[in-house]
Amino acid sequence: MPQMAQNIYNQPTLKSPSDWAAWYDNIKTSAQLTLIWEYCDPDVDESNIKKLEFPSERENDTGYAKYKVQIDIWSNRSQSLANVMVLIRSTVGKDYQPYLLGASSVHKMLVSLKRAVKPNDNILKRDIQEDLDRRDQGPKRLGLEPWLTLHRTIMHKGKQVDMPQAKEEKLIELLVSDCEEINPVLYYEYWPRLMRGESLGKTLEQIIGEFKMYENPRSRKDKTHAAFATLSGQRTSAAGQKCPCGSSRHKRTQCYYVNPSLRPEGWVGTSHPDSRAGAGLPPERGTDASERTGSSSDGATGERPDTSQTTRAVDRASTTPCRLHGF
Repeated sequence: MPQMAQNIYNQPTLKSPSDWAAWYDNIKTSAQLTLIWEYCDPDVDESNIKKLEFPSERENDTGYAKYKVQIDIWSNRSQSLANVMVLIRSTVGKDYQPYLLGASSVHKMLVSLKRAVKPNDNILKRDIQEDLDRRDQGPKRLGLEPWLTLHRTIMHKGKQVDMPQAKEEKLIELLVSDCEEINPVLYYEYWPRLMRGESLGKTLEQIIGEFKMYENPRSRKDKTHAAFATLSGQRTSAAGQKCPCGSSRHKRTQCYYVNPSLRPEGWVGTSHPDSRAGAGLPPERGTDASERTGSSSDGATGERPDTSQTTRAVDRASTTPCRLHGF
């Protein structure tokens, strides 16, 4: 039995119009991998589609060895076309099987199914929006694996229609932004880079793979004082690193650096270099450690520093507003 036919139970099925995008993408990929898509493409008219023909004996004039190669190519592609036909018939639901009657080629099969099953752009956009709304319910309600799979489904559907929210780059951004609590390792590694407009240079499938690698169910039980190793090897605190700007007194959605539209009239940002760097801003001049403290290192005098003032300052800071934003 052909290898492709042995794995039909692991393939997407076509049982409703909402299945079309994932099913069609799988059929197309299978044909492209075996170099036969040019014989199958339903977007090409029947009169223009390339036909697989047995090599003519006249081509034998070029030499037996070359003619034998052409025979082998014909044989391999004929077998690949047969495999795709088996895959189509095995993955199409019983309600759509009648559309395959009389179809003698993969091209005719796909043309018939496309006319009958493929949703139009308006219906497809509506389905994508419904999937996006379901995605917003989060993994706690949908389940982790169905929630992650939903990102793949939206991406496949987005390839069929012009909808920015369904593009791979946007789905990566949405996935990473939701990881603040459920996967801090992934969030703190990639979200600051996305906020600075950097490209991660990764596919959605790679991001999902890293999510599964670093997702830790125990981290959901205690998010207050847990520390997590980032993908770059550094450690960060889930309680002390809520915002990319470095402040732990507000979340990124409230940050005036990350969201300039929230800034009140007359607001002036801090010149603290650590906070500016966390928000992707360059440090201002004259803000090195010695200028901020106004003194040299305590070790220069050989005396043990008095920490009582520092302890009282920390106690007061826990009850005072954020210096960066005033709340």
